[in-house]
Amino acid sequence: MNCEFFQDQIVLHAAGELPEDAARELLAHTASCPECAGELKSYKTVLNSIPAAQKPPRDFQMLYGKALLVHDTNIRRRSFMSKIIAISAAAAVMLVCVTILFTLNHSDTRPVTAGPRSTGSAPLTTAPLPSTSSYQSVWNDKTDTAVELLKTGLDELSASFQQETPEDENMNDDKIAIMSDNIELARYNFENPEPSFSDSYYDYSVQEMKTNMDSLYYDLTEF
Repeated sequence: MNCEFFQDQIVLHAAGELPEDAARELLAHTASCPECAGELKSYKTVLNSIPAAQKPPRDFQMLYGKALLVHDTNIRRRSFMSKIIAISAAAAVMLVCVTILFTLNHSDTRPVTAGPRSTGSAPLTTAPLPSTSSYQSVWNDKTDTAVELLKTGLDELSASFQQETPEDENMNDDKIAIMSDNIELARYNFENPEPSFSDSYYDYSVQEMKTNMDSLYYDLTEF
């Protein structure tokens, strides 16, 4: 314990109002602290020099209790404010997350593209690309036929990707990986559609299919 802790106790002990256990701790401290020992001696000297009749009646124990009450109140107030700040910060973070999720779910998704081709790589020989009319004309058609056409378009694009053969070993590995991931992601969406118990879920599922198909077509045309 430091000297600041014993400041109030020095006054109470000098006035004879400090409890016995606390007095022992104080005396043990003053035995190793000349500064606190000097303050205790000074308080005792001043109090002893005042005649008993002239000493104002003071309840030091009551004053000490009030000081502790004020101290505890300040601690609780700081703790309460800390909780308020923490709750406000958490609410702000949640609001930001909800805003981001809402924005992502209601914004157009741009196709994933790879970086520029390495300098010096030879051009690739690509198979003819499938016509996009087989699937891009049925996005608003909420029927099983529309989904089947989407699957057909995916198979056509996947087959075209598999038929591409690089003429050297400098083919951009990143672009190949991205295209493969897009194919697998689109296929997963086709085989695991969102629950169709409402139009909103159906629209979301079809939109996911459209996004991946567009991304595949973009990669194949830019390869």
